[in-house]
Amino acid sequence: MVAALLLAASCIAYAASNRDYSHMNKLVNTEGCKACHAGRGMSGGGMLKSGREKLCYGCHGINSTGRGRAASDIESVMQKSSRHPVEDTAYLHKRSEVLPAQSPMAQRHVACSDCHLSHVTSPGKAWNGLPGYRPSPSLGLGKAGRPAGTYMKEARFEYELCYRCHSDGADSGGGSGDVSLEMEPSNMSYHPVEIAGRNSRVPSLVQGLNETSVIKCGSCHGNSDPSGPAGPHGSDYAPLLIAEYRTADGPESAISYTLCYICHDRNSILGDESFRSHRNHVALQNLSCKNCHNAHGSSSNRHLIEFDSMGVSNASDGAGPLYLLGAPGTPKCFLNCHGADHNSSDINGNPWPW
Repeated sequence: MVAALLLAASCIAYAASNRDYSHMNKLVNTEGCKACHAGRGMSGGGMLKSGREKLCYGCHGINSTGRGRAASDIESVMQKSSRHPVEDTAYLHKRSEVLPAQSPMAQRHVACSDCHLSHVTSPGKAWNGLPGYRPSPSLGLGKAGRPAGTYMKEARFEYELCYRCHSDGADSGGGSGDVSLEMEPSNMSYHPVEIAGRNSRVPSLVQGLNETSVIKCGSCHGNSDPSGPAGPHGSDYAPLLIAEYRTADGPESAISYTLCYICHDRNSILGDESFRSHRNHVALQNLSCKNCHNAHGSSSNRHLIEFDSMGVSNASDGAGPLYLLGAPGTPKCFLNCHGADHNSSDINGNPWPW
């Protein structure tokens, strides 16, 4: 009884001073505290009406009805082919866990509460109030294998939240799951998520973007339905992309690389303004962007160049795979790509065009 009274008093005071928080705003959540909490609740569960994910779907679900129904049907989005596996792995979540993971034995998982702090989530910042993490690759791992980056009481930027699971955690698989290594600002190139990019010449950028622009993880990752709930819950395109990015070779079209063309003007790319052989590679040879580019970043090359080992090997003279800068738009690549031999003197017996 005392606990219930204290909870009610806390909710009333909190709601009165936090109108910007979605769940605490009675104009948004007309049920108030009782949308989630009951007088008795679940044992050890914050007096919640039901288990956490089931509870969220009560308002944000396919079958939610009545006054508590939210505008965003997250449950439907979670059924898409590429998704954060909340329904499959949330049961592994522990309130006391520390992220990034401290042990290689940790089982990777995700729960709603990893990305949302329900009392303070807000329309413009769904992850408001959650901790953040910024890796320090030069430091490696600290005491007892603990990731040695900066742990923040509250994330300031979206990527600091994402890095809690997608950086140097002990469960990242020896670097294969560490996206932060590819986005690291000391790299030769990277998409400008943490800071502005290194490239001072990107003629393909659409209006509104320039070489000093900074984007977010959510600029590429999220719901593939622009009219549906925002955020990286689920998508029709792996890995959780907001639009199609075809990684297999095939005919170029505005659809095939919709994701790229959101920021990079298709006419500019096919007009060879960035690279004098873009059209030949992408439109005539039907090669995917993935053969040459790592969308997150490259530690060794400018222009996000990181050759895909599945289709690229050394040139016939043993050179490469190597990317050498030249005048703007005229680099040289020494390699064998899908049977096309680019060696130090010619391309399939023909002199280099520049």
